[in-house]
Amino acid sequence: IFRRFHRGGDEETRRTKGTGLGLYLVGRTLEAMGGSVLVGDRPGGGAIFTATFPIS
Repeated sequence: IFRRFHRGGDEETRRTKGTGLGLYLVGRTLEAMGGSVLVGDRPGGGAIFTATFPIS
């Protein structure tokens, strides 16, 4: 999901539109800042995204 222009292929995903750049841009920006973004799942559905980066 962090690849550039990657979108899921099912009908539900296609209905929501979008360019597929959001997570790619977030990941690259955080990486450039020396940080990272992690993704996990929640019991019962959904996803949790955690962004970390240094603050000075």
